Amino acid sequence: MDGSYAQKTQRYYVGAKPAIGITRPEIPVSHCPPPKTIYHTFYKSSCTTVGAAKGGFSAVVQAENPCGTSTVTVDLLHINTSPEPRIKVTTPKYECPGEIYTFCDDTQYNFFTQGIGCSCPGKATFWEITPVDGFTIIEGGLNKECMRIRFDRAGTFHVKLQAQNGCGSSATMKTIQIVGLPAADFRVGMDTLPSIIHCAPNKLELRNLSQNATFFNWKVEPMNGWSFEEGTNAQSKHPKILFRDPGTYQIKLTAGNNCHQNEKSQAIHIAGLPSVQLADISDACIPFSATPSVQIKENDAPVTKWEWLTPRGNFEGKLIGAILFEDTLNWVQLKVANICGEAIATDSVRVTPFPKLNIPDSLFICSGIGPVHLVDHFDLAIPKEGEYVWKGHGISNEVEGIFDPKGQTGIFELKVKYRTGGGCNVENQTLIIVEPAPQVRYWG
Repeated sequence: MDGSYAQKTQRYYVGAKPAIGITRPEIPVSHCPPPKTIYHTFYKSSCTTVGAAKGGFSAVVQAENPCGTSTVTVDLLHINTSPEPRIKVTTPKYECPGEIYTFCDDTQYNFFTQGIGCSCPGKATFWEITPVDGFTIIEGGLNKECMRIRFDRAGTFHVKLQAQNGCGSSATMKTIQIVGLPAADFRVGMDTLPSIIHCAPNKLELRNLSQNATFFNWKVEPMNGWSFEEGTNAQSKHPKILFRDPGTYQIKLTAGNNCHQNEKSQAIHIAGLPSVQLADISDACIPFSATPSVQIKENDAPVTKWEWLTPRGNFEGKLIGAILFEDTLNWVQLKVANICGEAIATDSVRVTPFPKLNIPDSLFICSGIGPVHLVDHFDLAIPKEGEYVWKGHGISNEVEGIFDPKGQTGIFELKVKYRTGGGCNVENQTLIIVEPAPQVRYWG
């Protein structure tokens, strides 16, 4: 040998599989060298975590060295938390007074009990309802898992659930709104008093003041004399109506919701101009007196003013009394007024002066001259348009005034009546003296 040498070192691991480390199943944890203790914080209950087997977490312990890998599973790490309160509510079709609601405890109690699982045998359920009145417990109770409640009046109710387990307690709340029964109400336009009188034609808005109502229906009687305007109709909340004719109209509003219906009716007075009519005063001879006859229609608004107009002056009041008609007074006028305006009526009266008969006290005629037309002998009457009626012995034609003594002589008493077109009559009388005609004798 030349003194050279070579050296080789061979290492051998003498031991067993490694000791244990710990990992969280979702996130592996590696440590070199491995610590004696690893801390892990749980934020959820194992009862509500997806993947938790049989209500508990699992911990996998894995260690590795050159000799191999060791794995140990630590199963069913049960982690409990305070309850997660939930309320299960079974509601009726409509939220009306008298309807029944069912409330049940649907809490996730997050508590594991050996041999039972994720439940809470000692759980505590406490219900609280505010306000404390206005409802009736039909079934169950404030410390029962479920209860049936009838809400007897409208309002807002708060149902609170207090859930408790071994880790603590938590609360949740449901709010129940009970709809009130509808109350129909309205006013006409801006009027606050139903006795307000309106004049036709008049467009008015029906102001809907109903409460707790979701639908409406309007009805107006009688069916004529009015119409809906501006696109509104019987189902509108605030319809506009044009009242064309005077009269009393009955308005009815039906207001309702899913629970009930309610009605309100109100009369509205639509007034019109008054109408006035004067009965004809018969034509007559002046001077004469007559009392006018009046017919008034108020048209749903009282007449507040009466004014009489005549050529002799104006007078106020319902009754003017008798009017003396003289030469120039041949008409009368009445003006009446109400809240809606004025109306006037006029009556013209045909007045005729009394005729005059210019008949002398007597008339001499001779016998034997034949029938006499008396009008030819007298300037009898003013005016000339009238009619004569003659009465007495010797009158052969009463209208023509024909007098025929038929050979008789003596004194005849006659009466004459003169009647004009205005209904005026005048009478007078005269004496007709019929004298014998002279006799002529001849002596020879």
